[in-house]
Amino acid sequence: MITPRYTLDEFVHDMEDLLKSEPENQKIFDTGSDWLAKLTRNPENIPAEYRVPLGGTGPRANLGSYLLYQGDSGLQVTAVVWGPGAHLGPSYPPYLGHDRCFGKFADRNQIPAC
Repeated sequence: MITPRYTLDEFVHDMEDLLKSEPENQKIFDTGSDWLAKLTRNPENIPAEYRVPLGGTGPRANLGSYLLYQGDSGLQVTAVVWGPGAHLGPSYPPYLGHDRCFGKFADRNQIPAC
């Protein structure tokens, strides 16, 4: 059975529509988390050039962070990439230390959650 593809454009559209409806932060988190899980089931949903570390030299050569979308609503969609051997260490904020975190949502008060 072929699962229909949920694209980055569809995710952005759905999130923008959700934000326009001005729901409570919990609804943004719950609904957005479901859509993000749906999006990340297929790595091909993120363009190939945004699924690789930056390369080069220096302390962050094995990492990558790419802005995929910036909306007038304040919605930002980013791809964060860890290359082979890269990991989160104790110097990172606790909210970034979740092993299975595929995304980070920030509510309107800029409180991060994963």
